[in-house]
Amino acid sequence: EQALHEFEYARRCDPSIAQISLNIGRMQIALERQELAVDALELAIKQDPNLVEAWYTLGNARRSLHQTGASIAAYQQALNLNPQHIDTLINLGNAYKDQGRITEALDLFREALRIDPNNFAASENLLSSLVGRWAEADSAAALNFARQMPRPAERRSLTATVLDVWAGTNNAAALAFAQTLPAGPEREIRFTCGMGMYRGSVRAVSEGR
Repeated sequence: EQALHEFEYARRCDPSIAQISLNIGRMQIALERQELAVDALELAIKQDPNLVEAWYTLGNARRSLHQTGASIAAYQQALNLNPQHIDTLINLGNAYKDQGRITEALDLFREALRIDPNNFAASENLLSSLVGRWAEADSAAALNFARQMPRPAERRSLTATVLDVWAGTNNAAALAFAQTLPAGPEREIRFTCGMGMYRGSVRAVSEGR
């Protein structure tokens, strides 16, 4: 809060500095004040329309507000200014996934990996998307693949992805499997009956599974 007040003071002293508005937007996001973040970021863009980070961060704020179309537009503008901005490529891919545009999302994750082959976020999102698509055709095989991932973080993430897809065709089976996962303080399973969909997040699964 103190840093935010200091940035606000600096902006009043020189309201034309876009970087200050960008930093205020970032702090508002950190404080989970997304609407105020959008205001600050739009001001930053007005002050400097070529500020890539402002467009990218605006996309993040809009997506947090579930304004997917607006977030996509902001990400696209960031990429128009810098086509190799990896974080934008990844987050735009995830926004496309929100809309069910999996093929376009996969292309963006692959492009991010082409630029940085060691980027973990791009690799994880690409793998998750591919496994999710696989699960649509063969949930059992995709689940078996997910459960054999050597790294716990990948195993948890991919298992949740497959269960989410599986629930679309057989949510009873997905829930039944989820309930077999070992209990523990980190485990979280959500079942939204009103939606008729399993929305699962398995935060920790024992090493033996």
